[in-house]
Amino acid sequence: MIVREVIIEGIPVTFSYIDTNSQYYKDAVALRFSVFYKEFDLDIDVIDDSDESTSIQLAAIADGKVLGFGRLSFNGSTARISQMAISKKIRGRGIGSNIMNILIERSIQEGCRLICLNSRLDAIAFYRKFGFETVGDKFPSEKTGRANIRMEKKLEV
Repeated sequence: MIVREVIIEGIPVTFSYIDTNSQYYKDAVALRFSVFYKEFDLDIDVIDDSDESTSIQLAAIADGKVLGFGRLSFNGSTARISQMAISKKIRGRGIGSNIMNILIERSIQEGCRLICLNSRLDAIAFYRKFGFETVGDKFPSEKTGRANIRMEKKLEV
């Protein structure tokens, strides 16, 4: 389902909800694997966690290729954003910002009061642009050992 269409540097980009049966799903998995796990020599099956089949999955697609991805899951009135991955070739051009805005809007539509996420330390400034604040101390990712920190954004519903 198409959520938004924008032009970024002259290229039409479509933001669509996808699922595991989508024609774009395998490309979304490959993007996430290359961004998060490939350098750690992990198996691609690491993507298939307990949230994979039940979450809302959003892909940014241009010319038939997945350029960005974000995942949204719910637990009561709390939403959780995870697996935010943008192709390294196009970072800093608005793909991630569009994904974040769509996922935040969806959280509000679902009546959530809080959105949380685990951020890599090098991405904290990006999430702060959307009103997220760090909570607690940094901790190692369960899958990679890379340092992360929890971030939260309170929503006014």
